[in-house]
Amino acid sequence: IWTEHMAEVVTVKVHSGRNLIGKDGSLDPYCNLWSINQKKKKKTKVASKTNAPTWNETIYLPLNMIDINTCVYVECYDKKFLKPAFLGQFSVALRDMIKE
Repeated sequence: IWTEHMAEVVTVKVHSGRNLIGKDGSLDPYCNLWSINQKKKKKTKVASKTNAPTWNETIYLPLNMIDINTCVYVECYDKKFLKPAFLGQFSVALRDMIKE
């Protein structure tokens, strides 16, 4: 993931995942992304039948006020018919992503 900090929007480039492990062996992974200031999560497309998805997507996360300590949160799920299966999560503070 790479971000660009400008005009109260964080641009997040979701590239890929690897070595994802699902309960039934067949994965259709996607990611949800958001910041603490957002009420609605942004979602990548579903990558079909792979444990090494490549999304190559750009997600724009609006921020009310940009704070260097604001975090971007990412959760990865396996799309299932009834309920998505949780695969993993992480968060990154903007201060750790901004190039000086």
